[in-house]
Amino acid sequence: MNHHRAGGAANYSRNTWLVAAFGSEITHAPTSRWMLDRTVVLYRRRNSDVVALDDRCPHRWAPLSLGRVIDDTIQCPYHGITFAPNGECMKIPSQKTIVSGCAVHAYPVREEGPFVWVWMGDPARIPEYVAPLDTDCALSDAWSVASGVLEMDGNYMQLHDNVLDLTHFGFIHIGSLGITDWIKPPKA
Repeated sequence: MNHHRAGGAANYSRNTWLVAAFGSEITHAPTSRWMLDRTVVLYRRRNSDVVALDDRCPHRWAPLSLGRVIDDTIQCPYHGITFAPNGECMKIPSQKTIVSGCAVHAYPVREEGPFVWVWMGDPARIPEYVAPLDTDCALSDAWSVASGVLEMDGNYMQLHDNVLDLTHFGFIHIGSLGITDWIKPPKA
């Protein structure tokens, strides 16, 4: 899938909080997510905090999500190289020294409401942006919440544009969502 504009520049902002998963999906076992043209591995530390790292060992690019979590670290399935939650290499089983620069990128993470949010942009810019949306309503028994994964072969902007266009709900989604608010023009 090509998610780029002409010229190769990504057409999405990295400087925002992105939903990576439902908090209930993330356990001590590694989970992989495809986010903004990158694979990210997520797992929980012993204290329940969520870790988000690039899902590639810098040595042979093996997916860390196929490895295992040992205490709070993640071990590459290829040669057993182990990384801390901050992405720093902690151990290379076949050698005593750790090569300078042997690390994986760590992403800032927040768990708010039912979601795990990941910041894939410049961490220094986090204070400039609004915190993740208050989604505690999704934890309330007063609301019905549906979850799942729907993979789409297309640019995320098309989905974004579609979801923000509420006027089509009463027609194309009448049988599934039952929303008819936008069928008639509002009264003046």
